[in-house]
Amino acid sequence: MSPMLRDNKKPQTSVAILMIVLFLFADLALPSAVPEWKELEDTPTINRVISSVSPSEDTYIDSFYPNDNFEQASNGTLNGGDITPSRLLFSFNMSFGSTDTIHSATLSLTCVTDATISTDIAIYPAAITTSWNVTQVTWMNSVTNTMWNSPGADGSSERGVWEPPHRAATNGTMLVNVTALAQQAASNNQNTLELIVASEGAEYTCEMSESSVMAQRPSLILDTSSSAAGNGGRVTADFVEEG
Repeated sequence: MSPMLRDNKKPQTSVAILMIVLFLFADLALPSAVPEWKELEDTPTINRVISSVSPSEDTYIDSFYPNDNFEQASNGTLNGGDITPSRLLFSFNMSFGSTDTIHSATLSLTCVTDATISTDIAIYPAAITTSWNVTQVTWMNSVTNTMWNSPGADGSSERGVWEPPHRAATNGTMLVNVTALAQQAASNNQNTLELIVASEGAEYTCEMSESSVMAQRPSLILDTSSSAAGNGGRVTADFVEEG
């Protein structure tokens, strides 16, 4: 008689127990493996407003007529030449303060030139930091009997630094970025934004508040919201050591 064949299969009991333990462990570990679901919070709504502000005062000053006042002129000359430069002056009422955010500010000017060789112009705005009177201001004086420290309001105590230029070469609307100047005025809680505008290149004639064409009058275009601007954040570089 043939010997009885032996069953060579190993018992499966230990394998089954191991699988049960693994399933139990996975079930216990699952809550900690998956982050708790949190309902997203609503993002605060920021209401931004676009507004157009007309200048409360505007004029121009001309070195060719150093003692003349042009408060009643319907247009102003913007000339960056070395011989007879001229500049525009503006005052805009500001109803914003340090609790508001000015996202952008643009000085809109309508200007034309009759230059035939080159019509390129670079327009530079800056803040006026001293008082001036629109009915008295000239190239030489800020008010009657009070001279600028440097003719044309060019003294360091009379204006801030020139902002980056707006460049153009054709007649039409010039959109000059004055965001930084408006933001600074708002952060200082100033009730006016005082601007001086100079140029380099071709001579242009720009419409002023007295222009008969309302659509061509200068304006300040503001994009604002009633929330204070952040401080821009801060970065600390602690991954580089000297030595």
